[in-house]
Amino acid sequence: IITSSKPTILGAKIIYSAKLYIHAKVFIVDDQAAMIGSINMTKNSLDQNRELAIITREPDIIKQLQATFATDGG
Repeated sequence: IITSSKPTILGAKIIYSAKLYIHAKVFIVDDQAAMIGSINMTKNSLDQNRELAIITREPDIIKQLQATFATDGG
């Protein structure tokens, strides 16, 4: 697992893994909200493709997502 050493504008931590390939993405914002889905942050993905995402503010779900992320190398 490789963690990006480049700083980002918003302080996001980016992790790359050669052993894992999952198309789904998870965004956790300030431990208060999470978005889970297949959406890429590109014009095609947002305007043309059939993508799917769910946004939740449910604390138990956010904790489970954080635990999974930590286990996968977060």
